[in-house]
Amino acid sequence: INVRYVLQFGIRHPPEVFLDLIFRENEKPLVYLSYPMTGHEEEYYHRVRDFYNKLSEHFTVLDPGALDDWWVVAEYDNQVAKNPNIKKIKIKHLLDGNEADELEREDIEQATEILRRQLVERDFNLVDVSKAIAVYHYAEGVSAGVVSEMAEAYRTLAAIYLYYPFKRRPSPFMEFYGMQNPSRRTMFKDEDEMIMAMVEEKDYWTKG
Repeated sequence: INVRYVLQFGIRHPPEVFLDLIFRENEKPLVYLSYPMTGHEEEYYHRVRDFYNKLSEHFTVLDPGALDDWWVVAEYDNQVAKNPNIKKIKIKHLLDGNEADELEREDIEQATEILRRQLVERDFNLVDVSKAIAVYHYAEGVSAGVVSEMAEAYRTLAAIYLYYPFKRRPSPFMEFYGMQNPSRRTMFKDEDEMIMAMVEEKDYWTKG
């Protein structure tokens, strides 16, 4: 059996993504969506999902937020900070932002360290199998996780596209990684312009 790659596929991806992954990879190559997550949970529902949907019209998009482990840890941190005596943690449904489940605080605390370690390995796995990453940096403060994912993409020769709409320049490392694409464009201030550049340049991506 010739195994091309193994990936951890998030159950909360739309079902069309799984079909694209199996049947349309040549037409819609794999793209990893990178964005600030820590402290930006609400923006996920209002901004990231809209960008994800637009990007998915042209690519098979892997979203690290489609796996529950990160959101379990994030919701735990947020809710315990607000109420140190809380017993049950409410976990929102990722696709629409509605509350879906309640988990015991003690159960989450027992699993937190394992979850934090595995999400780094999992996200790097998704980057490694992708031909490009689209960095949707809607927050001005630099995200260490995003820069780490850009570095991993650079290491594996994936094309990197950076949406960063702010006047203040990002870190030199983010700038450097952000220009690792055929047009050598460092940053995009318009998300639709970035998507069009990706569509026009996908045949020139070097990662096989």
